[in-house]
Amino acid sequence: MEINCRHDHLTDEEIRIAMSVPTVKFILSSDAHVPEKVGECRVGLERALRAGLNPERIVNIRKKV
Repeated sequence: MEINCRHDHLTDEEIRIAMSVPTVKFILSSDAHVPEKVGECRVGLERALRAGLNPERIVNIRKKV
């Protein structure tokens, strides 16, 4: 399920609902329309973490070592 970082789609509550299905995986999408915003996913990641999403369910990020 896409967490779009440019739009408010998937609110905290909607993320929690999707999280209730154990097989659902998530992706962060910058949906950038200007080059400077490509890959900017901070807002979506913050929303996901605020909702309680385990980062391991987000397929396009990795743990910083």
